[in-house]
Amino acid sequence: MNVSYGSVYRHAGRYSKRQTRMNIDALDEGEQRYVVGIFVGDGSRFFEPKHGHYGIKFGLDAKRDEDVASFLQELFVKAGKRTSMYADNTTLILKIYSKKLLGFLSQFVSYVEYKDEKSKALIGFKDWSSAFKLGFISGLIDADGHVYHKGKKHYGASIATINDYLKDQLVELLMGLGLVVRVKEMKPGKDSYAKKTAYGVHLPTAEFRKMCSRLISIKHQRYGCS
Repeated sequence: MNVSYGSVYRHAGRYSKRQTRMNIDALDEGEQRYVVGIFVGDGSRFFEPKHGHYGIKFGLDAKRDEDVASFLQELFVKAGKRTSMYADNTTLILKIYSKKLLGFLSQFVSYVEYKDEKSKALIGFKDWSSAFKLGFISGLIDADGHVYHKGKKHYGASIATINDYLKDQLVELLMGLGLVVRVKEMKPGKDSYAKKTAYGVHLPTAEFRKMCSRLISIKHQRYGCS
């Protein structure tokens, strides 16, 4: 129609749903850090300056992680922010338009050049409080983690990443909590779709149980703490 976005908004904006504002302080420390963890694992930024759109997109497994997506959506609702969620093939997409959320996450996560590509890296994690670290680990487990279980009992957990830089930071963070971790290097198979080496940061049963009662991880809650 050759009408600018500004003109359309000026005339029709009053008929649209108003943008909601995020109050990150409505979440407690553990919940705030959960958002940081799940962003590091399954989040990506988007910028649409032409339309004034900025925010975060989370991609979760549509079959296995509906409960994780629902919990994350509840956190944003608690913070007063409207979200959209939809399925894209096997991925469940949660999209949040919020420049304030981008600013919040940039305090704890940066992008660094590592091995000729940009990788997520943690900022100042050595000075994070225990509550901060546990909230972060909870979110990262729900994004890229696996809780080993049999029935309703769990037997340790692991977090997978192809980010070599982040892997080293994660090991140091967990050791800072007094935990003993093992790292397993997983080379891609001959017929594997993935072409990069992955790393499994593993917490054995005894180590995981040292902190599991303080986690808000949905994947952990599926199997209790027995």
